[in-house]
Amino acid sequence: NMDIKPEDGRNYELGLRGGLFKNRFNFDITAYQMHLKNAIVPVARPNGTTAYRNAGATNQKGIEALLSYVAISNSEKHLSFLKIWASYSYNDYRFTDYKTQSFDWASSSVITLDNSGKQVTGVVPHSLSAGVDMDTNWGFFSNLVYYYYEKIPLNDANTYFSNPYSLLNGKLGYRRAIGPLGCEIFAGINNAFNALYTT
Repeated sequence: NMDIKPEDGRNYELGLRGGLFKNRFNFDITAYQMHLKNAIVPVARPNGTTAYRNAGATNQKGIEALLSYVAISNSEKHLSFLKIWASYSYNDYRFTDYKTQSFDWASSSVITLDNSGKQVTGVVPHSLSAGVDMDTNWGFFSNLVYYYYEKIPLNDANTYFSNPYSLLNGKLGYRRAIGPLGCEIFAGINNAFNALYTT
């Protein structure tokens, strides 16, 4: 289709970033909204092939936030560094004008589906990650990270969703400077509870 136009949109964003308590507590919060026009969507042809045209629009809005707090930062202490942090994303992505066509071989006809108002495929509405980072003046370090993902729409009609899931990752290691070089040895585990997250 030589008549396809590029997708275009307007994005509005408002953010706030700063630090408190001598920058021990830091925050970064952003809210945004994007209107996308001329979304390229598939169109079924009577012969069973698929073409593409500009036919859709989406409204994408959300919030992203990152908070962190350095509880300990003192190289003289055995536990020389301790940082706690959390990150959260809210994504409300919706089709506002989105129609697709597919060819039904059983009836030999083209079926039009209106997905306006449905969630955009493949976008997780809510996600959270949080962790703890620790260092010691002996050279040992560790970090622990937790992830949570809400169910995700797997098709445009929102009739199929993935299951929500949580993951826990951890790492423990030792680092030391040897002259001008650095040496680091560590062991880690991903998905410590063996969560099933592809269904």
